[in-house]
Amino acid sequence: MDAKTGRVVWSVELGQEFTGCPVVMDARIALGCRGGKLAVLDRATGAVVWQKQVADRFNYDPLPVQARYSTPAKWSPVCDLDFTKLTALGAELTAQLYTDGLGASRATVAAPGAVTLNKALQLCGATPEAAGLATATWAKPVGRDLHVELTVQNRGSILLALGGDVFSGCRVVLDCQAHELSLDTVAGGKHELLAKAERKLPAEPKSLKVVVDKLGPNLTVTVDGQVYLQSAKAGPWADGAPAPFALANFMSVGAVEALKVSQCDVPEQIRQEDVLVHLDANAVKLTRVEDGVSGDLITITVKKEGKDEQAPWTIPGGLLAPISYYRGQLYFVPRQLDHGGLEYMNIYLGVGGGSFIQVVPAAETK
Repeated sequence: MDAKTGRVVWSVELGQEFTGCPVVMDARIALGCRGGKLAVLDRATGAVVWQKQVADRFNYDPLPVQARYSTPAKWSPVCDLDFTKLTALGAELTAQLYTDGLGASRATVAAPGAVTLNKALQLCGATPEAAGLATATWAKPVGRDLHVELTVQNRGSILLALGGDVFSGCRVVLDCQAHELSLDTVAGGKHELLAKAERKLPAEPKSLKVVVDKLGPNLTVTVDGQVYLQSAKAGPWADGAPAPFALANFMSVGAVEALKVSQCDVPEQIRQEDVLVHLDANAVKLTRVEDGVSGDLITITVKKEGKDEQAPWTIPGGLLAPISYYRGQLYFVPRQLDHGGLEYMNIYLGVGGGSFIQVVPAAETK
């Protein structure tokens, strides 16, 4: 009905009396019928988008919320090398010594002593024949999104190049002498510092467990389980084609004890949709507004204190009926009110920190 003139814009016959008030969304109208039918109409035309029998009876309004669907990423292994046990690099890693710095010639020389194996991958960068940047490059190009685990001796310096060799893509630099961690690039022959960790690397002489996760432009570096650097400047590059990755020394001799790399073959797929909270038999269910599909593996995303909090929440419902969403909680009331002698109780589903149901007297619920 037109609110200004009272003119009927459209009408529709559902075959059952609806209960409560229709739920009005951007492009859809949802309503529950007393006979247990859940229906969604097109707001502009009144056309029935879908309708389904979900309960014996509705005595409440269906509750609209925003839900997030997530398809996990698919990963495959690239390498898992223990340099403390290897006696030869093998064909996968190509060792080179660059003597031209950032120069355009990318001059290399034969210098077998620049990259050696001696209970670790030693990246020396200096031999009796020449001095420069010692590199060990993975010969076969891999995807641009990678998970890299390094065990690095806490001495000298190590450079990990992702999305290309040491002269392209981005480079994670562990300067163990200055105890600094940074992200840079020399693409185009010009050095650019992209990010620098505020925290200092551990100073004690031990091996460091370094994990680098790169997804698109986002890169995270953890050292011994602690997050040291997060940046959104690690690409992506325009062509998106597979590229090598490489290890190199940086200013001084570096040593790597282990290297494990996985590549992302299919990235995580995330989409957000409007869903309806309702009862289906004896469980609280979510049904997508657009197509009426219900699912058990849907995750609610709630914005709370400026952060997204999530919890899977298809739960045994029994005698519950959803009534409202308020400050990060979904509230329900029991259909039967005889619970431990209390006259009235609220049952709510907490969102964030895992799913749970808690029963509290109504007087304690704000």
